Amino acid sequence: MKKFAMFGVLPALFLLVLVGCQQSSDTKGSGEKLTLEKPSNVTINRGETATVKVKIKRNNYADAVKVAFEDLPEGVTVDTKEMTIAKDKTDGEFTLKADKEAKKVENHEAKVVVTGEGGLKPPPQTFKITVKDKS
Repeated sequence: MKKFAMFGVLPALFLLVLVGCQQSSDTKGSGEKLTLEKPSNVTINRGETATVKVKIKRNNYADAVKVAFEDLPEGVTVDTKEMTIAKDKTDGEFTLKADKEAKKVENHEAKVVVTGEGGLKPPPQTFKITVKDKS
């Protein structure tokens, strides 16, 4: 019986590692839960902008959520002034800007971090940024 159970668990663990996490969550004892979904990868031409859509799921949580980006490629900055997802929303669009001298990179791994009021902070999600010359 134990051998049979292990044959079911091992493939499930392998599949989880192979696919990877597409979202991350943080939960409070009061039942509040904030989940951050993995953003889509983006390509930015030097001297231009690209939009990153950050999506969250809320369970018994209605407060505003702060958004931050980390590990952006050299020469890429966030060009959005209001870095929050409003309390009545489940997503926000944020603009990344590559300056004309931004370092060209392919599939650079960056992070998006969200923090809810009251301390809810699911683990960051990574996404890939490619910076290239204008076509």
